[in-house]
Amino acid sequence: LEKVRSFTVTYGLSQKGSRIAYGTDDLFATFSSVNKIQDAAIVLPESDSGFGIILSKSTTMTPRIEMNAPEKIPIKVGVPLTQPYFAGVLWTTTAPKTGAFSATATITVTFQ
Repeated sequence: LEKVRSFTVTYGLSQKGSRIAYGTDDLFATFSSVNKIQDAAIVLPESDSGFGIILSKSTTMTPRIEMNAPEKIPIKVGVPLTQPYFAGVLWTTTAPKTGAFSATATITVTFQ
């Protein structure tokens, strides 16, 4: 890994009305990207960039977060959960391109 940056996402469910909520509900977070994906988890800025971006919940960058794979996040109603994540630049060849680059990942949250 060449460089790692941290970021956080806060998940939460708010209660509306006078309904009494107990226990947990399951949220599902799915990471995706409009960029090309290599090996299910490497977001490529360009197909021939020679490097990609990986995401993980761990500073060791393992396991990698797979794109388009929903992850269950149990959460209590009214109690936000702040989850740290890490993004790292990973060489995929011995001669990556140099210069400015851009790639995006989107988190879609659904619940059942």
